[in-house]
Amino acid sequence: IQIEYSREEAPRDTPDRRALFARRIGEVAVLSSLPEEARHALAAAAVERLFARGEAVVTEGEAGASMFLVLEGSVAVTVGADRREVAVTTAGGYFGEMSLLTGEARTATVTAREDTTVLEIPADAFGAVIRSSPALLEAVAQAAAARRQALESVRSAEGAAVAPHAASMLERMRRFFRI
Repeated sequence: IQIEYSREEAPRDTPDRRALFARRIGEVAVLSSLPEEARHALAAAAVERLFARGEAVVTEGEAGASMFLVLEGSVAVTVGADRREVAVTTAGGYFGEMSLLTGEARTATVTAREDTTVLEIPADAFGAVIRSSPALLEAVAQAAAARRQALESVRSAEGAAVAPHAASMLERMRRFFRI
């Protein structure tokens, strides 16, 4: 005997959902300077992903070319072989912006603390936005540099090595996006 259940689900990828993504992108400090049409372009290219509790979203040291916005749930940010927890990011928060902006390898492992939905913004979509309006790069670079400095001050207070600033954030972004 076999019992089959069917379920009709409304499509989750609707214009209203993409408009919500664009609003959420505008709430992220490093992306808040982007004009509305750029936020909508990023929302159109973004991918919504679901992670189960305990599942790794990104792993320290792996190559990265995207950033993530936490839509629902929360994630733990850990560093080092001992996986020392350094932060918890909840709905409305974001992580991975340095990989999006500079193509740098992931500097932490991020794991879902519960069932978590994230919005992944790929670097190629961000690059297209920046190449169409290179003047935006400076404002984004300033916001990213401020966040990077805050994170590095936390790491240096914990005794971790602070990454050297061989090139400015703006120059690293220009190199990565070939501008």
